[in-house]
Amino acid sequence: MRAHLLFWFVILLPVALAAQQSKIERSFALPESAANSLTCACGSWAYADIAIPKYDRHKGKRIGQEYADLISGDFNGDGVEDYAGIFSLKDSTDTPLFLIVLLSDGSAFKCHILDQGDSSIPTIVRLIRRGTTQKDLSTGQKYTYAYYAIGWCYYEKAGSTYYYMDGKFINVSTSD
Repeated sequence: MRAHLLFWFVILLPVALAAQQSKIERSFALPESAANSLTCACGSWAYADIAIPKYDRHKGKRIGQEYADLISGDFNGDGVEDYAGIFSLKDSTDTPLFLIVLLSDGSAFKCHILDQGDSSIPTIVRLIRRGTTQKDLSTGQKYTYAYYAIGWCYYEKAGSTYYYMDGKFINVSTSD
């Protein structure tokens, strides 16, 4: 009996430890007021739970994973922190991913659905720093962002940047 238990302990312990190590803690999440606004606007939702490798830049080696589905910054230039993320909406029938920005006026958040993606293609959202200059590949026009912008990237497929200008978000095609 002991040998039998020892056998299962030796077999299952490494599997359990590996499963535990593969889980990623979400250290960055929407504040409760933003999450409530998203629920009111879109119904039931979930983080896309997209993870990318995390590297120690000084040592040049991989040290784990981090989420790539939620960012924050002042996207509209009002001095208040806003959020953008990739979410799945539970009420959607074909489970696509949505790029949603939550703009804050300091007291409440307003939701804007900027794009919809295919959940079968790895997709990330990234923060584009204010002052960055990018060229729109479809028009040739250059944009220098006065505020933080939102990068929406399809892994090895395409990418675009959403930038707030003149009261609305514009889509700048930045990679193909």
